[in-house]
Amino acid sequence: MANAIRMEINSAEIRRLQKKLLQLEPRLQQKAIKGATTKAMRPVTNEAKRQARKTKRTGWLAKNITQVTRSYKRGVTMTIAGAANKKDPRTGENPANIAHLIEFPVKPHEIRRKAGAFSNVEAMKKGVTDTAFFSRRESVDHPGFEGRPFLNPAFDSKSREAEKIYAGELEKALIKEALRP
Repeated sequence: MANAIRMEINSAEIRRLQKKLLQLEPRLQQKAIKGATTKAMRPVTNEAKRQARKTKRTGWLAKNITQVTRSYKRGVTMTIAGAANKKDPRTGENPANIAHLIEFPVKPHEIRRKAGAFSNVEAMKKGVTDTAFFSRRESVDHPGFEGRPFLNPAFDSKSREAEKIYAGELEKALIKEALRP
């Protein structure tokens, strides 16, 4: 995956807890890990929202940073933080389409006219008034964009806290299962 940000929690304490977790049945293991990863990512998600407010255009990006936890049959559980796929009702902007462009820099490049595309004048002659149908007549030089990271700083600043929360939640799940009759 291009431009992925990955955080793996791998401390001695967590390895010890995971060994104990393996003694539980698979369904309970997955439930414990899913709950722990969800709670551990919460501070990272909140920090990403705070960082995104610094890149303020409409504030829609910060409002739509969310997290989703998925568990798979092979026992892999992951929590993904990022922009939700919701359009801003005022501007029509979708943060899921632009978040990677804000997070990472864009090099200067040329945007070429699409083959077979016709100009706005040709569209007007054909009676097309929908602006989404209009196309570039010429190639355009895009100056690039410096990027204003919000996810990377959130991961960097909150990874230790996430690790502590993950370990604490695994410990709680193990104690809860040990006390079950």
